Amino acid sequence: MAFLGIKTKKGEVKPKAEKKAHAPAAANGAAENTSPSTIDHAAAVILRPRVTEKATLQNTMNVYVFEVHRDATKKKVAEAVHALYKVMPRKVRVVPIRRKATFVRGKKGHSAGGRKAYVYFKKDDKIEIV
Repeated sequence: MAFLGIKTKKGEVKPKAEKKAHAPAAANGAAENTSPSTIDHAAAVILRPRVTEKATLQNTMNVYVFEVHRDATKKKVAEAVHALYKVMPRKVRVVPIRRKATFVRGKKGHSAGGRKAYVYFKKDDKIEIV
């Protein structure tokens, strides 16, 4: 019987494919993390500034709000802000954005959700968000 182009006769045994050996991960023996959740540079950590009415009011108090990568930590957000804006933040708070149920044209769904970071600066420090 031919199934997807594979033909066998009765009593005939197909040879099994040989398993290939894996190459070592790195020359020094350390494993390299190549998962998509790895964040390498500042532009990957901070996705965009969050421009809302609440965020704009907080800008006058030296608190800026950014949408950040889902796997971003407080430390990585602080380093990314320092790299992009050349100002060291005083404090960083990372907050999840919940998925919200939507109903459009008779179909149920969800909004994306994600994370946002509140970045606090000293009184003298200002950044320009374009």
